[in-house]
Amino acid sequence: MILQIKDILKKYVDQNLDIPRLSEEIKIASAWGKLGALHPLDQARPEKLVGGTLYLRVRDSAWAQQIHLMMPEILSKLNEELGERAVMDIRLKTGFVTEKNMEEKAEPCTAICGRCSATFPGAGDLCPICSREKSQRDYRKLYRMIDKDPKLTLSAARGEVPGIREVDYRRTKRDVNARKREQQEQKRNYYGKGKTKTN
Repeated sequence: MILQIKDILKKYVDQNLDIPRLSEEIKIASAWGKLGALHPLDQARPEKLVGGTLYLRVRDSAWAQQIHLMMPEILSKLNEELGERAVMDIRLKTGFVTEKNMEEKAEPCTAICGRCSATFPGAGDLCPICSREKSQRDYRKLYRMIDKDPKLTLSAARGEVPGIREVDYRRTKRDVNARKREQQEQKRNYYGKGKTKTN
């Protein structure tokens, strides 16, 4: 016969009623496990029950919104399991704390920049400073290319600026077009005030 830790703890808590908070947390975990048929609930974990308010840790804000819409159903099912009005409100917090996250905080990963040989926390080929400088150079090069040829396609731009993202290409194109419109507006305003155009 295999015993699960939660069953052993439940038996211990039931026999030692002087630790009510642990008892409440075990009851909440047990009740939460019985709600498993509701799909979004596997994206949330109960943290604690304080004064009738259940605090849930939800994976991200999208799941938090889903769970928020289901709150009346969740409250009724939890109160069926735990007793009348045991849970009156639910508060949501986003972001799980996992063992992997704890390891990353304890031992930050360090990398060496391929351009300036500086060490920096994180991963990648370039440190944040060199990465920003490269992005700025790529932006200026792409800007000049689009300024010379307004019909430049993304695939042609990638031939000259490898790794350029579509979002950066579109943003640069908007910047070029906005500058050209601004120059045309300045010319219209200048020549519209009685100035004559000379060659």
